[in-house]
Amino acid sequence: PNPVQNQLLVAIPNQNARDVSIEILNFNGQIIEQITDFNIQSKTYEFNLETLAAGLYFIKIKDGNRITKRRIVKN
Repeated sequence: PNPVQNQLLVAIPNQNARDVSIEILNFNGQIIEQITDFNIQSKTYEFNLETLAAGLYFIKIKDGNRITKRRIVKN
């Protein structure tokens, strides 16, 4: 759900996902958390956002040559 409280679940729908990386960025574009060893088998990852202040963040998912960016609101 968006806005999020403390947990953010990311699912990669691409059945042929390879070379996946996920980044959580702050409003200034600085990387807050980065996952490069994504579990391709389950295609999901759970971020603990409990220590982040409330505000606007972004998630950037790189799946091969495809990049997806989304806005995240943390309550």
